[in-house]
Amino acid sequence: MSLNVEQFAAANKATVDSLLSVANTALASAERIAALNLNTARAALEDTAAGVKTVMGAKDPQAALAAQNALAQPAVEKAVAYGRSVYEITSQTQQELAKMVEAQFGDFQKTIAGLQWPNYRSQRWGHEHATFVRPVRWICCLLGEDVVPVSFADVTSGNTTRGHRVLGPGDHVVASPAVYEQVLEDAGVYKMDTAGRAGFERFLASI
Repeated sequence: MSLNVEQFAAANKATVDSLLSVANTALASAERIAALNLNTARAALEDTAAGVKTVMGAKDPQAALAAQNALAQPAVEKAVAYGRSVYEITSQTQQELAKMVEAQFGDFQKTIAGLQWPNYRSQRWGHEHATFVRPVRWICCLLGEDVVPVSFADVTSGNTTRGHRVLGPGDHVVASPAVYEQVLEDAGVYKMDTAGRAGFERFLASI
């Protein structure tokens, strides 16, 4: 079974672009939080210094207590403002990431539906009349150890794959992409020899 190299390349490029967008959004959020923390720390240090000067300059204990009380309210207001700023930054980041996931979800469906398998006739099934070389029974889609929520043809992604119906029947958990090949091998699906691995690595490098 051979798959169109251009389709693989396009799908991989779209995935890399999506991951870069997510990384850039996360970094931008981290930079905003870091800048907020730095500005807050600087302002707190300045307020503390000013407060000490005010208290030290009081002429009597009553005046010093009054100065301390006068400093308490602005401190509370600034703490509330800091919390509000953090919430706004995280909310904006979550909204941007949600939009990216939604867009990637649509691209994922189009990519899967558009794959062509030379010399094989695609099948249709399900109420969505999905088209693929064989009916899709499960989708294992991970980013690190986290499941990427996607669906196709009434099937929702998870962290499991299925083994050989005789040598390793049933579901098999894939903890991360790094162990995927080993999970398949343990489940009796396949075992790639050195020559096959080298050829596959050359194929990946070419796209």
